[in-house]
Amino acid sequence: MKDITDVSIIIPKKLAAFLYEQDNDIDVLHKNISKWKDIEYRYDFYEENTAIIKDDPKTPLDYSFDDFSEDIMFDLEDLEDFLESIEKEDLNLEDYFIPLSQSEEKKKILSLRKQRCKWLRVYAIRIDKNLFVITGGAIKITKTMQEHKDTNNELAQLKYSRDWLKHKGIETDEEFYLYFNI
Repeated sequence: MKDITDVSIIIPKKLAAFLYEQDNDIDVLHKNISKWKDIEYRYDFYEENTAIIKDDPKTPLDYSFDDFSEDIMFDLEDLEDFLESIEKEDLNLEDYFIPLSQSEEKKKILSLRKQRCKWLRVYAIRIDKNLFVITGGAIKITKTMQEHKDTNNELAQLKYSRDWLKHKGIETDEEFYLYFNI
C-alpha cells in the first residue's frame, strides 16, 4: 500500500486529498487527473483492456479508442465542473460521494465513498458530515472493483487508508485538522 505522508486541501473544510510517499508532493486527485488527461496513458489503458471495455453492455459494437478517449475527456470535464461547483456553492458532498456499498451506507464514521462518471471514479473516505478525503481514483471498466487490478488496488488503498486513519485516532474533522496541522 501507498504510505500516507500528508494531505492537500482541495476545497477548505470540505474536500482533501492524500499525498503518498512516492508521488513527489502531488496529491492523489491531481495525479489522477494528470494521468487521465495523458493521451498515451488512455491509449495504453484502452489497448490493454479493449476486450473488457467492448464487453460492457453500455458500449456500442463499433466503440473505438477515439470514443473511449472522448468519453474520458467528458468525464474529466464533469469532474472538474463538480470540483468548481463545490467551491462556488454550498453542496452537501454526501449527495455526490455515494457509499461504495450498501454496508457503507449505515456507517457514520470513516465510510468508504465514490464519486462517479461514465468511466472515471474518485474514491474517498467520509471523515465527518461534510468532509471527505480522496484516497485515489481509477477508470472503472468492470462491474465490481475486485474484477480488475486497478480498481481492486484502489479498494485495497481505500481500506488501508481507513485503517490508517483509525490507527492514528482520526475519526472527526477536528482530529483530521489537528493531525495534519491545518
